Amino acid sequence: MNVVKNELEAESARAKALDADALRTFVAVCETGSFRSAQDIVHRSPAAISGRIAKLERQIGRPLFNRHGRTVQLNEDGKALLSYARRMLSLNGEIAARFGTRQTVGRVRFGAPDDYGTRWLPDILKTFARTYPAIEVSVVLGPSSEILAQIESEKLDVSLVTFAENDPRVSGKIVHQERLIWVGAASGSAAHQTPLPLALADETCAWRQVAIEACANIDRAYRIALTSEHSAGQVAAVMADFAVAPLPESMLDAGLEAISADILPSLPDYTVRLVARPNLEPAVEALEQSVQAALRGHA
Repeated sequence: MNVVKNELEAESARAKALDADALRTFVAVCETGSFRSAQDIVHRSPAAISGRIAKLERQIGRPLFNRHGRTVQLNEDGKALLSYARRMLSLNGEIAARFGTRQTVGRVRFGAPDDYGTRWLPDILKTFARTYPAIEVSVVLGPSSEILAQIESEKLDVSLVTFAENDPRVSGKIVHQERLIWVGAASGSAAHQTPLPLALADETCAWRQVAIEACANIDRAYRIALTSEHSAGQVAAVMADFAVAPLPESMLDAGLEAISADILPSLPDYTVRLVARPNLEPAVEALEQSVQAALRGHA
């Protein structure tokens, strides 16, 4: 009788054991926002992903998401499991690295302008590390022109770049599009000064070019008040009401405000392109897919 009881208890424990692959799928869905977006991370069809989530919910004994059409949102039980799942996958990665469990390994070199690094790199690395904990990532931040040159010379493997649409260097796949707006200090006066003081990146920056062209199109006198390779320098100048700057709408923060189109002309949307060198190794292709998945979360 005891033997039978022990076997039943063991079988029950096995049934309740949470599969690492199912947890990895769950985390991918949480971090990308949908079953379809998660497929680039776990390399399974949306139907297979849905099946794994359903199995996980049966094992947990309760639903993990509130579903609204094609979108999913974590409920309270899902939020609790997400914390545990991340810890378990992190520990699983440490075990694999320590004991040489077979997995994708290698080194990949990633480049992007510094403002993308500040805003997006944490999500990119977090998404990538969940699935590929053994791959080493080298990161270079700099102007788009320098990043593209390093891709062409094969010093980098995967990069994000922005160029004016009529620039002959435009290449790669569009992975993000956003409004470019004039930004000034909240309740500031720089936008009303003549000549208009501008805080811009260097001469190769697409945003610099469109800002200058916009001023020229309305015969608005301007002066370059500050040049900075890093967007943090432009933001500092704007917050000090030292100048105005062309920046992505997503960079609006406390102390900053969008300048009305009645004061300064509208700027065009900008696009971010993903460029990768040819003949991708598995490690490089893995990061390329993670970049795309992470940026979909910022769409």
